[in-house]
Amino acid sequence: MVNLSIGHGREKVAAIVDIQAGGAMVTIVKNPHEGPSTIATSARSTLSLEPRTMEQSIGSIAQQVKEAGERALSVYTEEGHTIPVHTVYVIVHAPWARTVTARSSERLPEDLRVHDELIASIAQRSLKESAIDRSVLLEASVVGIELNGYHTSDPAGKYAHTVDVVSLFSECDAVVKSSILAALQALFPVAEVQWRSSARAIVSLLRSQAIYDRLIVDMGAESSQIISLRAGTYEERIVPVGVRTILSRVGGGRMPDEILGHLRMLSRDACSNDACEAVEKGLAVSEPDLAHVFGDAIGQLAAHKRVAVDLLLITHPDLESWLSTFFSRIDFSQFTVTTLPFSVHNTDALVAPYVELTEAAQESASLIGAALVNMEAHQS
Repeated sequence: MVNLSIGHGREKVAAIVDIQAGGAMVTIVKNPHEGPSTIATSARSTLSLEPRTMEQSIGSIAQQVKEAGERALSVYTEEGHTIPVHTVYVIVHAPWARTVTARSSERLPEDLRVHDELIASIAQRSLKESAIDRSVLLEASVVGIELNGYHTSDPAGKYAHTVDVVSLFSECDAVVKSSILAALQALFPVAEVQWRSSARAIVSLLRSQAIYDRLIVDMGAESSQIISLRAGTYEERIVPVGVRTILSRVGGGRMPDEILGHLRMLSRDACSNDACEAVEKGLAVSEPDLAHVFGDAIGQLAAHKRVAVDLLLITHPDLESWLSTFFSRIDFSQFTVTTLPFSVHNTDALVAPYVELTEAAQESASLIGAALVNMEAHQS
């Protein structure tokens, strides 16, 4: 596909390439000059239930991006869309991206006017003091600012005697990044490429709505990233449980699409055949082990600071219903700040100001990516 960057009115089109261990998803989103974006189409690479080594997963990244990208572009063209993709946002998940946050402070002798240069210098200082390998730095961004101890989204021009800046830094494996870029150059040869971590996309979305406390479970194909946000602090753990892990345990040798179909019907109470009963039984049998794995990781996070009672769940839409019930029903209350069970939320309410929720917009990851693109487009 020849991808010429020609303006068409005020609407621009971007591609979001979501990269996880075990799979890739490409979403094409239309961004108007004002208002929410619209997802035109989204496609995933084929999900395999066969376990893979780290080397095999890295080796398959380019092919997964190519597969998902060609599917998305094919549907985009078939549906009559003609505006070319002008920017590609690559959103990289753990374990390919590692993210840390750092807090730096400036104490001023008196109340002085805060300016962008001061905030930038504080953020630069935190980068120098962080443990990130700057040779493989994926991104660096300011995700939170406090003036005199109070969060603010618009600090420039205000007066303060203390300025606290929370910065987010992500690094990405060089081989992974090179593989992704090679596939992108074939799919979108002249589009500008922007790199983001999934952690930045999620944190930016939460902070845009003044949410500073959340436990986040971001489940990919091979693993899950668990992030604890508490009053400007960030800590994460990676657990070896993902969509593939769960489907392989409950599927009884069936193909992934068939298992997901049964899960979808079970969530609607519309499935009562033997295959559905087998999947339902497999889910019940797997619960104790999953509770142990997730409980261990959440317990490690809570050892430093108890986690928020509100849990944001990001996963495959066909697993969302069961996992929401799992996290709210299993007793993790010993780890929460209120000692109450988790209150589980999906992404719909968070992304609604930025993305139109249509039939094409079902995947949590694509919705978060589209919301990030919309926010950044309207900030520029």
